[in-house]
Amino acid sequence: MSSHLSIFLSYLFFCFNGGISAAQPTNADSLTQVYLQADGTEQTTMLENLQKTPKQMLVVGAKIKQQAQELGMPDTLIRVDYGIAVAHYNNGNYDSTIQILDKAIATVRKDANKSSQLANMLNLAGIAYDLQGHYAEALQSYYEALAIWEKREDLDGQGKTYLNIGNVYAYQKEFYKAIDYYKKSLKIGLANQDTVNIIYLYSNIGFIWRKNLDSLDLAMDYYQRALEWAVQQDDEDVAATPLYGITHVQIKRNQLNEALSNAKYILELAQRQQNTNSKLYAWQLLAHVRWARQERRAAIRAATQAYNLAVSSQAPMEISTSGELLADYYSELGDFEKAYEYQAIQMAYQDSIYSVEKSKIISNLERTRDNTRIKMLEKDNVLKKAQISEREAVIERQMVYSIATSVAALLLLSGLLLLYRTYKQRKKISLQLSTQKEQIAKSNEQLTQMNDKLRQQQQQLQGQNQDLVRLNSLKNKLLSIISHDFRSPLSSLQGVIAMMNSNALSAEEIEQVFESLSSKVENTTNMLDNLLKWTRNQMQGIRVEPENFTLSTLVEEVISSQLILAEKKEVSLYCNIDSALTAYADPEMVRLIVRNLVSNAIKFTYKDDSITLEASLKDNNVTVSVIDTGIGMSSEDVDKLFQLKEHTTYGTDNEKGTGLGLILCQEFVSINGGEIWVESELKKGSTFHFTLVTHPQQFPAYPQSSKPITITT
Repeated sequence: MSSHLSIFLSYLFFCFNGGISAAQPTNADSLTQVYLQADGTEQTTMLENLQKTPKQMLVVGAKIKQQAQELGMPDTLIRVDYGIAVAHYNNGNYDSTIQILDKAIATVRKDANKSSQLANMLNLAGIAYDLQGHYAEALQSYYEALAIWEKREDLDGQGKTYLNIGNVYAYQKEFYKAIDYYKKSLKIGLANQDTVNIIYLYSNIGFIWRKNLDSLDLAMDYYQRALEWAVQQDDEDVAATPLYGITHVQIKRNQLNEALSNAKYILELAQRQQNTNSKLYAWQLLAHVRWARQERRAAIRAATQAYNLAVSSQAPMEISTSGELLADYYSELGDFEKAYEYQAIQMAYQDSIYSVEKSKIISNLERTRDNTRIKMLEKDNVLKKAQISEREAVIERQMVYSIATSVAALLLLSGLLLLYRTYKQRKKISLQLSTQKEQIAKSNEQLTQMNDKLRQQQQQLQGQNQDLVRLNSLKNKLLSIISHDFRSPLSSLQGVIAMMNSNALSAEEIEQVFESLSSKVENTTNMLDNLLKWTRNQMQGIRVEPENFTLSTLVEEVISSQLILAEKKEVSLYCNIDSALTAYADPEMVRLIVRNLVSNAIKFTYKDDSITLEASLKDNNVTVSVIDTGIGMSSEDVDKLFQLKEHTTYGTDNEKGTGLGLILCQEFVSINGGEIWVESELKKGSTFHFTLVTHPQQFPAYPQSSKPITITT
């Protein structure tokens, strides 16, 4: 879920810094006349009131602008343009916000006396860019505003800009840098007793600890500090910010009645404010609470409200977030058509955000390429001039030599003098040519280095394109597997429920159906678990936490967890591993590897078959073997292992498998610095081997890919 969900209210601090009541609906012409006749302070108060009712601000603002243009009031035009930009921002129209601010900023830059107004406009433009995902433009606006506040020694301005810069770093997942900027802003807020800013900052720091740094206790501490300040302020609107974070903690701690009460209260405040951003995040929060309370349809209705608001705002990040939320919900309900529809929307908007960054990289490369071409042309011109000079020198030498020869026949002395002159000229020209050649050689070497850098940049771009193609292919394969291997058991479950509702089954038939259905559900759960873990590993990366552990203890724990399945098929499980044998790896990953291999072995064995786990030490590497006496595999089936394809297999009791478990095993073995391979013969069983290191010095510094080794007899 996007980090926008917690820190959205901190944006409102950019210009609203007091408890001003909203303007009452009044005739636009009357308000315009009142505004034009008021003094500067009264005009500022009127604009702040109007900004809290965006629709009225847009109507009245247009009237005031028309009158101000006719009366020649440039200062009024600037203030009203800013107010209209704020109204568009509150309506979620970020493109319109930026369009109006661009013109206003260009005008204000010309007047050094309006630096404070310029800083406020830059700050608002930064927020609009930020919400559109244009982080580079947002930071540029924020830092320019910060420079103005620092020059003016305006601590309030510095504080709110530090806060907004922290938000950008939070969105870019540079969490400790974000906290650093939040604390800079908090220091200023505490010194000035700026209650509203203090509340937002404590809430934002709490959000990062809750969502990204995995500490609910620290998060709750910061949220409670924020709430204490809000109670002192006696402002319901401000209190909504920490309550939002507290509600998420309550969901995590299963305090669902309190969470529902808070979510409804926050939604009521957002609807009262008539702020699109506030309503969007409030509906998302309510969706989370409803889903946690098992109120599935109510959760989907709330998430749909949030999605519609995100679409109306044209905010790519929030459309992606709301689309992902709906895709998850519909997938849980088994409505895979709608789940696929919203998943496609979520990924499309993710791709669009990625494309913006990619286009910037391409533009930089094109500028580098054009500069290189210009330098190449300049070097070519120097070389051509040198060649012309050399040809002219050769011609001159030939002329001098001819004249000298003719004159020598008449006047030997004159010939000797001319010959001496020619010799001096030749020596000088030779020295000049030598110097030019050295310069050309140096220029060529520099040009070669620049070309090498350009090739490296092109290779980096090609690598990024390949990553994009791989992710798109991964998405298609995952959706294919989901539609192929999960639809059938879910359809079976729907069919059984329908038959039970119609009383079409006897008690004996129900018992038989439930036994079969239980096996299918357990199989499907295992497949889904492997799919989710493997997908997270592919798309988000995975944390590896290696340690020394006793191998026999871990294997016996896995065997205990598989005994029920083995006893059901009357298959024997044995562990022949020395209790002194240890390995250095991530124990959770090794547990998943062993569990998948044992589960697969049970799946492809018959009654009275056996499965034996052994391990041996050689050259500081432990080789673990899972040996079964089951049905074995042909060489064709072996070749299909460790590949993500639509390849479904069935066990001896018709258990379904997709092969994702083996792919996950292969990747986890590789991450821990080992290899995995299989030996198998049809109707004579299979043996899966994998290796682990025994010392920290052997453990890889980063995940490595390893190609599985297959041996067939």
